[in-house]
Amino acid sequence: MATYGLSHTINTKVGNDFIRGVSGGERKRVSIAEASLCGANIQCWDNATRGLDAATALEFVRALKTSAHILDTTPLIAIYQCSQDAYDLFDNVVLLYEGYQIYFGPGNKAKAYFENMGYECPDRQTTADYLTSITSPAERVVRKGWEDKVPKTPKEFEAYWKNSREYSQLIEDIDVYLDDCVKLDTQTTFKDAHVST
Repeated sequence: MATYGLSHTINTKVGNDFIRGVSGGERKRVSIAEASLCGANIQCWDNATRGLDAATALEFVRALKTSAHILDTTPLIAIYQCSQDAYDLFDNVVLLYEGYQIYFGPGNKAKAYFENMGYECPDRQTTADYLTSITSPAERVVRKGWEDKVPKTPKEFEAYWKNSREYSQLIEDIDVYLDDCVKLDTQTTFKDAHVST
């Protein structure tokens, strides 16, 4: 309860449309606590910050990050209207464009990746909004003189991604991880843990 900032609600019902209970932000933290208690190694959160104000959404992302570090889990989060403070908490970001993966890697390098490609980030635009704009022909801004050099369609973005040094590094990192799994025999460890539960 203390980890997720819920100690003060210990005797409060979660509530619903008919029963008054914890606040919206507290309800989100209850969901994180439930996911943590079930022992899931991977958690998927789809638009979990919908309906929350910016401060509460940031608090939710912080709680997920705390949970990930304490329990060694991986939360996958689809988030809309992400503030810069919340974005900065993410380790990695994946950007999809009409089903094509056009970036996967460190969140703090994603903006530079697309700027180096030839797309400008307008002043005062958050990184999350900038990345989202990349997937919209009406919103993205091409650097002057780069109009014929940048990818424009989802397939062109994917091809650019797969030919990038960032993609090569990702594949290399995956190969190293898989080799480590073989050396450490993690398959047997996972199977034994599954059988014991």
